[in-house]
Amino acid sequence: MRAEIRVRSRDGENLVFKLNQDGESIELYRSLEEDHHTVVNNNGDIYVTDICDASVSKKNGGENGRGYIEILKRRSQIYVKDHGSSYDTYLRNGWGEEVIGTEEKYPLHTDSTVKLSDKEDSSVKIKVIEEYDDITWILMKEKIEAFEKIVETGSVEKIDQWSERIDKYIGSINKNSKYEDDIKEIQNNFNTVTNLVSNITDTNDEKSMSEVKSRCKTVCQGIKGKIDNIEAEN
Repeated sequence: MRAEIRVRSRDGENLVFKLNQDGESIELYRSLEEDHHTVVNNNGDIYVTDICDASVSKKNGGENGRGYIEILKRRSQIYVKDHGSSYDTYLRNGWGEEVIGTEEKYPLHTDSTVKLSDKEDSSVKIKVIEEYDDITWILMKEKIEAFEKIVETGSVEKIDQWSERIDKYIGSINKNSKYEDDIKEIQNNFNTVTNLVSNITDTNDEKSMSEVKSRCKTVCQGIKGKIDNIEAEN
């Protein structure tokens, strides 16, 4: 997972800061030297933003002082952390808006907005980009393999339950990824299985059941093959 932090400069230019590697981070705080504009400290390089709000906290006590917002990458996860701001800092995403607690790391799973004060014009946008997650693909593969065993039992009810369960799981994966097309292809292929199962009208028709099993197996093998290729790339 990586992130792009977007904010406008004092001169109106678009600034983009990227967090690609573990350990990378940026700091945001108000600077008296820049007429109370909020600045971005990117590994010692200072960039002046167009956010001019006296309620954004200053960074106190020198290099290790409190009173600033940090956006960081640790263990392949993106976080936002408030190091003791004087006023509330807000995190907004698809689930709503909440106040960021002092010295707590908040994980970001989707595109989010951090407000450095209660004013809208103090907003910093964060684009979260999920590139590759071992757990996502391992879980998907395990679910597909379990589904294959269910298909062999010939129980239409169980096949239907598992196909719906896996379809929901695939649909829940973050699509903001370089594997977006692969995920869509997997979901479309699995929809083929779902449609096959839903069209079964006679479970005693051995020929129809055999065709469904065969088709399900082919689709599952194709999905596992694609997952293998993705894992091999990483």
